[in-house]
Amino acid sequence: MRLSILTAALQELTPRDRRDSDPDVAIEEWLEFARQIGCPNIELSAALHPTESDVPAAALLDPVANTLDLRQPFNAERATRVRSAMQSTSVGLSDLAYFDNMLAADESVRSKKHDLMLRVFDAAVLLGTDAVTGFVGRNPRLGMDANLVMFEEVFVPLLKEAKARGLTFRVEQCPMPGWNITDAWHNNIAYAPGPWIALHRICERHGVGDHFRIHYDPSHAVLMGQDSRSVFQYLKDTGYNFLITGFHVKGQVIDSRGISAWGYGGQTMQRGDWTGWTISSPHGSCSASSRRRPSWSWNMNIPRLAYKTRHGWRRFWLGHSPLRERLTRPPRRCTPSSMKCSLPRGYPCRGSAARPIDPELIEWYRHALRDGEIPR
Repeated sequence: MRLSILTAALQELTPRDRRDSDPDVAIEEWLEFARQIGCPNIELSAALHPTESDVPAAALLDPVANTLDLRQPFNAERATRVRSAMQSTSVGLSDLAYFDNMLAADESVRSKKHDLMLRVFDAAVLLGTDAVTGFVGRNPRLGMDANLVMFEEVFVPLLKEAKARGLTFRVEQCPMPGWNITDAWHNNIAYAPGPWIALHRICERHGVGDHFRIHYDPSHAVLMGQDSRSVFQYLKDTGYNFLITGFHVKGQVIDSRGISAWGYGGQTMQRGDWTGWTISSPHGSCSASSRRRPSWSWNMNIPRLAYKTRHGWRRFWLGHSPLRERLTRPPRRCTPSSMKCSLPRGYPCRGSAARPIDPELIEWYRHALRDGEIPR
């Protein structure tokens, strides 16, 4: 298993004024940071630049995680620079990541996102990795069955492009509540084994089944009230235990007070001045200050209701050793596993001030791999 850290974990490791003028310096500094904490690989994150995003800058609750800046083509010269930094730091690359809504309702917006995804595919080839991780997304104007039809029409062509480049697209299963101004809970249709199987069958009809896989994050299962062991057993029983080929590992701490007040769907009324893109961001407890400036990260599934902790994911893995008996992977293929950590808004996310991932935590992970606590 290739252990890596998602560069979206510290989205402002390199201040924007520096990385905007020199887009590859952020990758170099992330490789050096990974070397310092003893992580052997990075999962390199891309995103639309704030000047190009369809989400207004004022509504963004996180800095944009475009460590891989693709406003300009990622050509052979840029790839050589990044490869040189990888060699000098002895830090590798597990995969690329671009998390966005590939089923956006507006055709022009969707086209922009798809164009960036294709650039991510091209960068993956130049950097020598064989996978890209992201979301499927959802058209919020359509019902779920209609989204399956849209997936076949607009997402399958992306998978064909991935296949042409020898890449696998791995979908993270976060349901993405609060991703738009509706109160819809499931804004990423690939959120659970049932949808994964339905989507994979569509992919098989078009010859791209081998290029559609799942990047499983147990914290999202916790968010949806699922038991990961049962999820894996279901996949085994249905013959789809080959689908999971990557993991994001982090924990969830559930705010029982928030659930008591609002349930898992989060607060749906009396949200004060939560407007525009943040109007449906659910949370467990609400004060006047949190309504004005919700303490939420896109990578933190629900503010105050579900909160990631530095060591929380450890409990999942120690409690689920038998999962390796339920999952299968193609021979001669590594299953990457990426640590992902999100910090509250305003956390000092630069240099030595940002230490959400301790080297000793990575060392624990190595021992867990060696001792069989988690699958290789």
